[in-house]
Amino acid sequence: MSRRWVWTARPEEFEGGEPRIPFLRTGEWTCDPGTHRGDLALLLRPDAGITHLLAVRSDPYPVGTPYRDFDGAAVCCFGTLQRFARPLSLDALRDDPELVAWSALRDDAARRQARVPDGVWNALLRRLGVGDGRLLAPAA
Repeated sequence: MSRRWVWTARPEEFEGGEPRIPFLRTGEWTCDPGTHRGDLALLLRPDAGITHLLAVRSDPYPVGTPYRDFDGAAVCCFGTLQRFARPLSLDALRDDPELVAWSALRDDAARRQARVPDGVWNALLRRLGVGDGRLLAPAA
């Protein structure tokens, strides 16, 4: 069964609003061990909001070499499906009555990844202008 995630980028991973490592098409990202190939993820930048829709292209595997604080972390390969012309800001997310109870917002986007419940996923996609919110829902 496919799942939906929000992956949070740290501010130091961006320089002048652009990623320090060019990952706009494909790359690796730290992911929850419960992530699977075929899942979808929204990229959340605390300074800019939700900026990208990503497709998970691999099951998780451990980082093989020490790299900052990611040693032993699970990573997944991904591909970018869409870069949003109008990102959805953290302030807009927190002000939305339909999203206010979402635990990822209460955690102040501090976690690197969080599972997104179906109702929240649909609301986020609607606010990002993606069809009726179910257009990109993965098949079970």
